[in-house]
Amino acid sequence: MRKHLLITAFAGAALALSACSDDGTGPGPAGDGVLTAAEAAQLNQAILGMSAGVRSRSATSRSTEPTGQSTGSLNFTFDETASCQPGGSVGVAGGMSIGWDDAARTSTLSTDFAVEHDACAHRLDNGQVITLTGDPDIDVSMDVTTGPGGLTSFVIRETGAFTWSKDAANNGRCSLDVTAQLNPATGAVTLSGSFCGTPVSGTFQER
Repeated sequence: MRKHLLITAFAGAALALSACSDDGTGPGPAGDGVLTAAEAAQLNQAILGMSAGVRSRSATSRSTEPTGQSTGSLNFTFDETASCQPGGSVGVAGGMSIGWDDAARTSTLSTDFAVEHDACAHRLDNGQVITLTGDPDIDVSMDVTTGPGGLTSFVIRETGAFTWSKDAANNGRCSLDVTAQLNPATGAVTLSGSFCGTPVSGTFQER
C-alpha cells in the first residue's frame, strides 16, 4: 500500500501539472524572452517529472522498509541532487510524511520540497535544448490520500521561478503558480494558475 501510494501520487502529479494548452504563446515578464505554450507545457512536465523521480526512488525505498505494523507512519527529510540530461543538475530538498492502515487499505502522503535547477538542460520534443536555473527555486507541496479504489484526495501546488535560456539571444525569467486538485466524486482534476505567463485552467479525468 505504501509503495502504491507513492507511485500513484507522483504519477498523478506529473500528469496533472503537465496539462497545459499546446496552443498560443505565453510571454514572460516585461523585457524577458518568450516561451510558447507548448514549450511551457513540456517544461512543466519535465520539472515535476525530474523532482518526482528523485523523490519517489528514495521515498519508496524508505517507505517499504519492514516495520511489523499494519498501521503506522514515517517522517523524514531529504536533500538530494540528480543529473539532468543532456547536462546540469537539479537539487530536491524537503520533508515527507507517510501514513498507512493496511487493514483499511488506506494511505496518506504529505510533502513539501524545493526544486533548484543548476544549469539543468532539457531537450524538447523538437530537439531544441532549454537550460533552466533556479531563481531562486520552485516550491512544491502535495497532500494525497488513497483508499481501496485508488486516490481519494489529491492537491498539489507549484510556486516559484527560474531563468531559462534557449541560446544567448533568447532567454528570460519564468514564474509559476499552479494548483491541481482532485474531485474524488467525479475523478476530475481541476487546474488553475499560470506557468511562464501562460494561464493554466480546466479539468481532465484522472480515471
